[in-house]
Amino acid sequence: MQSLRSAAGILIGLAMATLVHAEIADWGIVEDPQGDCPIEENQGKLDFHVPPGIHNLNPVIGDTSAPRVWQEVVGDFVIEAHVLDFPIPAENIGNIRTSYVAAGLVVWQDDKNFLRWTRSAVGESKATFGSAELYEQGKLAAAFNVAWNGQPMWLRLERRAERVFLWISDDGIKWRRHTSLRMPFLPKVKVGVFALNSTKREFAATFSDFYLLESGGK
Repeated sequence: MQSLRSAAGILIGLAMATLVHAEIADWGIVEDPQGDCPIEENQGKLDFHVPPGIHNLNPVIGDTSAPRVWQEVVGDFVIEAHVLDFPIPAENIGNIRTSYVAAGLVVWQDDKNFLRWTRSAVGESKATFGSAELYEQGKLAAAFNVAWNGQPMWLRLERRAERVFLWISDDGIKWRRHTSLRMPFLPKVKVGVFALNSTKREFAATFSDFYLLESGGK
């Protein structure tokens, strides 16, 4: 009986490993460090379901377990996606400080060096906004927010050598370049989409209109 249970445990573990590192056509490889975040593709859209708890992307607090779907690129690139509207979380349900959720784009060298560009929402302020955070050597190197009044949000990142340009749009056609940052990452990085949840309730995020163009060669 014990051997049967052990075998079942091994099979479950293998199934989870397959799920956690599955590949989704056009979007990339699923990385789900905690193995508890269903990610599904449906008619060109990508749905994330992030359970209650802490699934963040912040080395300062020691957690980079937010689920992501990404692919490897070399050199310059442009990546963009539509982050569909999601509800602002309720007040006072945060597991860290505030009731905070976010979904957006990520450029990843490793767990101490990455850039995230997101549609974010905070329950206590009842606000939705664009948010950028650049981490270098595990420390926050740059951060800013963009006021947003609940309109649809498309996000774009464009890398040119050691600079990255951050764009935002409310229709995916007319883009506004918000700023640029120095991003001294290695030529080879991973880029894609992710969703984070630091609340006591499930967070669901959906992406569409994904686009990636890279100029480097693998």
